[in-house]
Formats: sequence, C-alpha cells, structure tokens
Amino acid sequence: MGTLLKYLLYALIIVVIYLLGVGFYEGTFNRDSTVGEISEDVAQSTGRIIRDGYDSTKETIKDGYDAAKDKIEEHKDERKTENQPTLPQKTQATMQNPSSAGGFMEN
Repeated sequence: MGTLLKYLLYALIIVVIYLLGVGFYEGTFNRDSTVGEISEDVAQSTGRIIRDGYDSTKETIKDGYDAAKDKIEEHKDERKTENQPTLPQKTQATMQNPSSAGGFMEN
C-alpha cells in the first residue's frame, strides 16, 4: 500500500510540474502572477486532467464490457446451432415417407 501511495505522489508531482511548465510557456504565468493565481490554475487543470482520465477509463471499461457481452452471445449462438439434436435416420425416413414405416396409407 505504501508503494502505491508513493507512486501516486510521484505522478501528482509530475503533473504539477508539467502544468507549471505549460503555464509559463503559454504566458499564463509571469512575474506578476501571484502564488494564489498559479495554485488555482494548477488545481483547476489537475482536476480537469483527473476528470478526463476518469471519463476515459470509464468509457474503456464500458466498451470492454460490451465487447465481452457480444462475444458471449456469439458463443451461445454457436453452441445452440452445434447442439441441435438430430433425428435418427429411420425417424427421418418415416417422416418423409410414412408408407416405408410399414403403416397404411389412406387413399
């Protein structure tokens, strides 16, 4: 559990450094920017990145679930067609021509 938290902290630090770099590069942050403005912008951007990641993950899971569900339905359909009972040869012949079974036919 400690290792997971450590990696999450590293990821958060990398995201913050990235957002600060983007802010300085785009000119959003300059010498006159206050710490409050910068932290607010970083917090909003971090929230947007996390929300986008969550939505993307949620959509990927949904797509995977739908694909698995479709695959299961395909296999069910295949098994139904493979497991259809076949009639014995004599029964099939009797159904096609009742006189061959030794029965009487009415005219």
